[in-house]
Amino acid sequence: ILIPFMRSNIDYYRKVGTRKANALSKLSVAGSAFIEDSQIIDFRVAFGAVAPTVIRDKKLEKEIIGININQIHLRIDDIVEKYRQLIKPITDQRSTEEYRRETAINLLRDFLLKIAGAESF
Repeated sequence: ILIPFMRSNIDYYRKVGTRKANALSKLSVAGSAFIEDSQIIDFRVAFGAVAPTVIRDKKLEKEIIGININQIHLRIDDIVEKYRQLIKPITDQRSTEEYRRETAINLLRDFLLKIAGAESF
């Protein structure tokens, strides 16, 4: 198995569950970004347990690449809305559809704000 190296200087991971010791999660979000001269050079984000399979949209990621981190605040609502369309969770014994969707979106927003608050690398 070959795993390609990704340069990143901002990494993000959140697992939402009932408790840390529980292996089952309600949802998870993992993201990675490489910022250079206040520009997003690489951006990746994946969502777990909010659709039948893990969500990652390379086309949408490419739209985010090239944005200046000072401009994230102007684009955040548009980015979030595009990802909201991809998230199709279910309601089960661990969580409701609404909780999973809104929590995933809030975590995406948190990741984007972390990028926006990054110092110039």
